[in-house]
Amino acid sequence: MGELQVTARMKIAAGQLDEFKTVAAACMKVAREMDSGTLQYDWFWNADQTACVVRETYRDSAAALEHVANLGEVTRAGLARVNMSLEFYGDVSDALVEATKAADAMFYKHYQSI
Repeated sequence: MGELQVTARMKIAAGQLDEFKTVAAACMKVAREMDSGTLQYDWFWNADQTACVVRETYRDSAAALEHVANLGEVTRAGLARVNMSLEFYGDVSDALVEATKAADAMFYKHYQSI
């Protein structure tokens, strides 16, 4: 399987921004220091910081699973408190589909590109 792209879209509830920023910083620390197959991990805010989009690229499904495992329970619990949806682009392994069952996830298989 080839590279896997992910888009995570999060809505931050009123009063939750500071906690969310703490969780986001922890996620970035994991990606920088622990992940071995994370190729892109870019965070974006809307103008009033009520929505965040994370653009991610992983070497493959195994690297995405490694990232999720590296996040640990505390970070995953922090992310669970926001309204999040996930979009996966590419060939996703059965293990990754299983691991994201509880998430609001959509999976898109590659069709064509330049």
